[in-house]
Amino acid sequence: MTATSISAGAGGIDLSISDRNAGSIGGSANVNLSVNGSITSGVGGFFVGDTFGNDGGGGGTTGSDAVVTMNAGSAATSGFFEAYNNINGGAHIHWDAINAVTVTGDLTAQQGILVTIEDTGFTSSLTFAGPTHIDGNALLTLSAQNITTPSTLTGVPGTDTMALEASIYPNVAGVVGGDAIINVFATQNISAPGETVFWVANGNYQNLGPGNIGGNTEVNVAAANISTGDLLLQILDYVDRQSADMPKLTL
Repeated sequence: MTATSISAGAGGIDLSISDRNAGSIGGSANVNLSVNGSITSGVGGFFVGDTFGNDGGGGGTTGSDAVVTMNAGSAATSGFFEAYNNINGGAHIHWDAINAVTVTGDLTAQQGILVTIEDTGFTSSLTFAGPTHIDGNALLTLSAQNITTPSTLTGVPGTDTMALEASIYPNVAGVVGGDAIINVFATQNISAPGETVFWVANGNYQNLGPGNIGGNTEVNVAAANISTGDLLLQILDYVDRQSADMPKLTL
């Protein structure tokens, strides 16, 4: 979708592809949003992503990439902002999973910001369906002049919704054949009074099966200033996990 600007009311914005329940896309699944000017939405929030989840019928598949890209001059919502690749419950992406949010100006969300690539064995009802595969890389980018939210949300990472989070989750029998890399960049400020989480969770959650990353694992964060109630910057590489190369954290 391409536009000069977008303004949505209380209902918010939802731009997505759903390939759930053993759905199959022979090529790539691309959700692309390009707006030269501003994007604004009301309390209904702003959601952009693709889902290959499992509601009981099996995970979805693609023959190539699963890509979510958003490029904007600025973006602001009175609700929650989420950009996601939901690749769970036995889904299979036969090449890369990419989630890239790039804003030239400010990204602001009143209720919180969440950018994820999920690659777990869980169904939507949180039962275990078996390994999920991303054959290529899992690449996540969150970039803006300022990344800000007044949200005070906090809790248990991976379980609760945080004020600000950018994460890759292969920690329940998830397989990433290549690299798992998170890049979070703000030319000025990253601000969230609640909890901020930037991590790759590659472990054996509830002993359901370890994550497996075939290439490099990186979390890279850069900003002029970071202001938050609590900052978790981490690569979790639990016992029985499999990560082919040395994890790297950069702040």
